[in-house]
This record gives sequence, structure tokens and C-alpha cells, in this order.
Amino acid sequence: MSPAPEPLTFTPEQAAEIIGGGMKPSWLKDKAARRLIPSAKVGGSLAFTRAHLEEIVRMGERRAEPAQAGGGTRSRRAATEPVPETQQDRPVIVLRPKVPRRMRQQAS
Repeated sequence: MSPAPEPLTFTPEQAAEIIGGGMKPSWLKDKAARRLIPSAKVGGSLAFTRAHLEEIVRMGERRAEPAQAGGGTRSRRAATEPVPETQQDRPVIVLRPKVPRRMRQQAS
């Protein structure tokens, strides 16, 4: 007897189980609703194909970064790197937090 053929589409619950790694069906539903991951609507229900699942996994991949020549920790800008000319003459803008509405209403 031959094994049953794989279904063409999977429910979010089935898809989460296939992907594994603690994937939750609610995460798949949320991201699909916001069109952040590939999915399909079949008969009004959310569905995923094998190709969708493979693409979702690829989207979550993190590639290894090549080792830095200097080794050690990376910094956003080396200490010896000069400030770009476009930023040298700009004035410094001091940011202040916004006063909460209830504090502004009490003051009046």
C-alpha cells in the first residue's frame, strides 16, 4: 500500500507543526493577515503551500557574517574614522521628552 499523498495546502496549525522550532499558528495568522509572509486563501480559509513554508523559513534565515580582520567586537564607527563632512557643520538638536497629557492638564 502506498503512502497517502501530501496535501496541497496546510492550515496554520499544520504549517506551524511542519516548520517546527516553536512556531505558533497565531504568529502565522497575524503575519499572513498583514501580508508579511506568503499565504493563500482557499475557500475563505488561510492556507499555506509547501513553497510558502519554504519561503517563510528562508525569510527567517540569518547568514553567517565573514570574520572581521581586526577581530574582537564590532563597533558602528571606528574611533579613528572622521565624522562625515555633511555632519560637521550641523547644530546639535537637544531632544526633550513630551510631557504626558495628564501632567499638562494639571498644570493649567
